[in-house]
Amino acid sequence: MPNGGTIYAGRTVAQLSAGRPVAALTASPTNGAWINPPRAAMCAGVQQCCCKGPWNIGPGETLPLALDWSPWLASVPGFNLSEVAEASITDMTVNPPAAPEAEIIKLVLSRNDDEPDNTDVADLIRIFPPSATIANVAVGLDARIGAQFRLDMAMTAKDCAGESITMRDCFVIVVREC
Repeated sequence: MPNGGTIYAGRTVAQLSAGRPVAALTASPTNGAWINPPRAAMCAGVQQCCCKGPWNIGPGETLPLALDWSPWLASVPGFNLSEVAEASITDMTVNPPAAPEAEIIKLVLSRNDDEPDNTDVADLIRIFPPSATIANVAVGLDARIGAQFRLDMAMTAKDCAGESITMRDCFVIVVREC
């Protein structure tokens, strides 16, 4: 690099789309029963293949995981995010999968949040109306490269009449080297 040139540091933080559009029901041509169109890929239960991502983070980093729920909300007009109904983080590199040690990965409200507890995950995810959430993910310096974690979320959206709907989704978080 020539002397006096600019050295760019850091990298952009990826944003993930969350939720899925709700398909309209159609009548079956054979018996008139209401059916949903088939999904492109099917997975038994909530497995890694059904989750969004991967979203990468390095050891010692605290980064915002921005989730865009607009594809889901656009498919159900009049609804806006209202609450993180449930959330949990799971270490997928242990058998059986379990809650991770907070010294390895945790969600925090700010860089200075030192509460080592992964039990109150839903309270640590912020909503940015009408359709986004942000979770600050902190990874410890001792996190193993290649470790995979799953963030499960249940989001509630409400309309002006107070009706509520819920969407569940999951996101893969991978600890990467660089």
